[in-house]
Amino acid sequence: MGGSPSSTRAAWNVHVAWLCIGEDSRRVEDGDIQVCEMLARYVPVVAVVTKARSDQGFRDEVQRLLPQARNVMRVRALAETDDEGHTLQPRGLTELVDITMERHSTRGRGRTSACSRSHPGAPCR
Repeated sequence: MGGSPSSTRAAWNVHVAWLCIGEDSRRVEDGDIQVCEMLARYVPVVAVVTKARSDQGFRDEVQRLLPQARNVMRVRALAETDDEGHTLQPRGLTELVDITMERHSTRGRGRTSACSRSHPGAPCR
């Protein structure tokens, strides 16, 4: 990497934090809340609901319990096939990267395209 030592160090700083919560558990732990509060003092936080299969209001619950999170994204990294042969395709990864890059480039000032694309009508903070 080129550049001055200070710009090189800045490139390695944390600019956005992902707080991952498994959708299977259907709960946000006290530790998750504390970590989110601590991280949000320093960087924008995106709550990531992993293994997304059936929301049933869980995304809204995560948003309610983690108000410091700038957004809540539901993702499924791998395709899954259930016992009846129905396949759930990966979802949300592109939008998560878009949100992350947007948060990094604006340092949390903007609430534009990627957020509204991923959850139309949902609050983007």
